[in-house]
Amino acid sequence: MLQTVKNAPTVSAETPNSSATMSSRQPHIYPKLGVSSRTAAVAAGRQAGLIRRA
Repeated sequence: MLQTVKNAPTVSAETPNSSATMSSRQPHIYPKLGVSSRTAAVAAGRQAGLIRRA
């Protein structure tokens, strides 16, 4: 979800997760990656090998 430009409602329509779940989980990922934005989270995830380029 983080690596796309899609918003939480759009992603939730494509997955079994609700929009509220997607929105509430996203901010908890940032501290774990040591970042404070979605862009930085994607970059950190790619660097850590957690996200592959599409």
